[in-house]
Amino acid sequence: MDVTTEDIDAAHILPSRPQLSDNADASQPSSQDLQQRGPPVIIVRFWERDLRDHVLRNRRRLKKTRFAIIEDLTALNAKTLTRVSKDPNVATAWTWSGKVHAITKSGDKLTVRPFQSLH
Repeated sequence: MDVTTEDIDAAHILPSRPQLSDNADASQPSSQDLQQRGPPVIIVRFWERDLRDHVLRNRRRLKKTRFAIIEDLTALNAKTLTRVSKDPNVATAWTWSGKVHAITKSGDKLTVRPFQSLH
């Protein structure tokens, strides 16, 4: 995709928590500890909503790679997405424009609100 620096309003690398082994010194993570963290988490704000939506629509190209593009969700919507994704009656779940969507195993498409029952 063609995204230039002029398309981005702001971008920040979020601090990651080290995943240290039991005997590691927290002040001096080893190179192995640094490799286990994976790629950094970067939050980006675009100047135009259309470009943001275009990037989000193309995020499935990153499947089966070590990278992902996800929406920044409220804590309540993140918990709702997790709850819906783990439901045994749900085939798939995703977010779009801050809303949680799901397709049940019976083929019904739902927009799920926080605290809404799926049954």
